[in-house]
Amino acid sequence: MQENLQNTPNTPEERTPVTIDEASIAQRRASDGSRIARKKKTVEKTPLVTSLDALTEKDFSKKSKRKKTSRSFTVGQWVILGLCAAVFIFSGFKFAGNLFEYAEAKKQYDELKEIFYSAMTSGDYLAEPLPAVSTPDLLSSMQTSAADKEQNATLGAMGDEDNFQLILARLTKLKSLNSDTYGWLRVSGTDVDYPVVQGKDNDYYLRRSFYKSYLNSGSIFVDAACGSPAESRNVVIYGHNMKDGTMFHSLHNLNNQTYFDAAEIRLMTEDGIYIYEVYSVHRPHEMDKFFYTEFNDAEWQEFLNWTKMQSFFPNSDVSLSPSDKVITLSS
Repeated sequence: MQENLQNTPNTPEERTPVTIDEASIAQRRASDGSRIARKKKTVEKTPLVTSLDALTEKDFSKKSKRKKTSRSFTVGQWVILGLCAAVFIFSGFKFAGNLFEYAEAKKQYDELKEIFYSAMTSGDYLAEPLPAVSTPDLLSSMQTSAADKEQNATLGAMGDEDNFQLILARLTKLKSLNSDTYGWLRVSGTDVDYPVVQGKDNDYYLRRSFYKSYLNSGSIFVDAACGSPAESRNVVIYGHNMKDGTMFHSLHNLNNQTYFDAAEIRLMTEDGIYIYEVYSVHRPHEMDKFFYTEFNDAEWQEFLNWTKMQSFFPNSDVSLSPSDKVITLSS
């Protein structure tokens, strides 16, 4: 080890190079505790850094899950639950009941159609066969519009004149099942092909079948105020618009002009076979004049003009005159 010179020159020119003993420097550092280090760059602490610094090991420990506790229903909740269950059960019974009634109504009408359209002779159900109705008498009972000549020719071609006795026999059979039988109604272009009854009021057959038993769909019935088609200027017939497509539901086909132009209504009664040409299809209000059954001459002409103007197709070719008689089918 070399020692430093005691006498150091005062001027730079007089100084001489000095050899530094690294071991002595390290020893001196250790003795006086001095440290030589690069100055650290200070980092400004943000709220995030401060919060992270405040975390401890405990904060990182896994928290135990809370145990689920069962909640008991209150009285009010039980009541609401019970009401919901009752509504659900009632709706199920109602739906099942509707299906049963649809099936029952279809079964009854299928039976009645089988009776009406079955092959029989006029004497099968008549105690005394009625004399044949002459063509002029029968045709005169079917005057419904200015187009009757063409309708009557069509009627003759279909052989209804020859079959009138057979129709009477079939209606007599229906009357033996229900004395309120008014006739049989058929509308071309639709599924309407049903017996028609007439009660003492307009409520009786609203929820009764042809056999007078309770049936929600009711029957097709004539307004109690109406007489025979030969007597009444407006024969009003009611039938439900059933969701299963039966009764008067298919009358909505006449909202289509193709069906409207070709439609024909045939009402078969003991008085005759009446053919009607459709001239007005509409969606009426319950208080409309369509349901009127009695008119004087002035009111009747006004009624005919008004019903045609109310139609979805007011420009139909059907001409109307005061001598006409009409039929109104209401669903």
